[in-house]
Amino acid sequence: MPTAGSTSAWLTDLPFVEKSGEWTGPATSPQIGSRSYDHSLVVTTGDGAYPFIGFNLDHKYKEFTAIVAAPDDEPSDVDLTFKVILDGQGGDTESPNVGKPATIDVRVAGVERLQLQANCYYDCTGARAVWAHLELVPS
Repeated sequence: MPTAGSTSAWLTDLPFVEKSGEWTGPATSPQIGSRSYDHSLVVTTGDGAYPFIGFNLDHKYKEFTAIVAAPDDEPSDVDLTFKVILDGQGGDTESPNVGKPATIDVRVAGVERLQLQANCYYDCTGARAVWAHLELVPS
């Protein structure tokens, strides 16, 4: 996790180069499991479509870590899926429960473009998905 004097970077400090859907952020302190997380992006899910946001990494990083979940104020039956796409190829997927965050840890060495996606299935269109504490470790 980036701290003072650390060489890590926050994904939220990079400009996005593409997006679909309603993204906000960097969000300040969304609540997940009664804990606040800075350096976060929040997306409102669509009806069967995967909202996405993309960033150019320019081959400068070797690891990406994120904490993902629905925020605490979403209904407990929200069924979210989070996905990381690297240079257009499918990557890690997580489906955490509300208030129970999951960690996505992905090697991004040699990657040009990183894309984050989130979606909600069944009757939860409009649910919010949180990508929190978005850390990059330089190469």
